[in-house]
Amino acid sequence: MRLSPRERWIGFVTTAVASLYVWFTLQPDLLLSNTTANGGDTGAHVWWPAFLRDHILPKWRLTGWAPDWSPDAVAQRRTQLDGFDGRWQALHEQATSWPVAEQVDYRLIGSALARVHFELNVICIHERNPGFYVDQTLGLLFLSLLRPPPFTEARSRAIVRALPVN
Repeated sequence: MRLSPRERWIGFVTTAVASLYVWFTLQPDLLLSNTTANGGDTGAHVWWPAFLRDHILPKWRLTGWAPDWSPDAVAQRRTQLDGFDGRWQALHEQATSWPVAEQVDYRLIGSALARVHFELNVICIHERNPGFYVDQTLGLLFLSLLRPPPFTEARSRAIVRALPVN
């Protein structure tokens, strides 16, 4: 199908106007000038993760905890999931009359429960992938070692306690 001369002319004019709009919006006189960089060029994007890592997260670290994926622990998680899911489903009738913001919260909780169900009962990565245990163990040790010094005796003992011993 060929475009008529009028349609080609309209397409050309529309493209030219849109291109000129973008060109002048980008301020072409500043594109190649020595202006102040922003975003990824200045390191401004790393201050918040560094602040979070160095000042906020260390205060909320769990101590004395290690991941447990033994058959008993998985069975307990499945039982707890069933309990949470039952309580969530019991709220369904009430949830339809809640304000929209609370209905969104209800749906988000349902989504989180569905994800836990999927991970525990569908993909069962803890049963199928031996590397999962390596990731769980090394991840915990890596986080323990990431904290800045000093390595006190109590901290060293906590790291050794986190090592799986058979």
